[in-house]
Amino acid sequence: CYGEFIDTLEPTDVGADMAAGSLIKNIGGGIAPTGGYIVGRKDCVTQASYRLTVPGIGGECGSTFGVMRLLYEGLFLAPHISIEAVKGAIFCARIMELAGFEVLPRYNDKRSDII
Repeated sequence: CYGEFIDTLEPTDVGADMAAGSLIKNIGGGIAPTGGYIVGRKDCVTQASYRLTVPGIGGECGSTFGVMRLLYEGLFLAPHISIEAVKGAIFCARIMELAGFEVLPRYNDKRSDII
């Protein structure tokens, strides 16, 4: 979580068999009220879907109780909102450095999340 849309590589691009995250944060644009995702190797995702839901349901259900509009809207807005959070973090880091505070990461450091 918190790293989606921030770096050019995702965990599954660098060897992770599976990754999971929340739709409430980056991917949901901060407006999705619920939901999550699992990505990666098909066998890992299938196994996780059966262990994290009701037995026999697997990945055949999801967060659809009247919130689909917000999920899609959040997904649409997510890249813009995520980069704005990065810009805000960079701006804040620079202002704090100019005010004499030690900042980590510095304003010009590479960022891979927005925590």
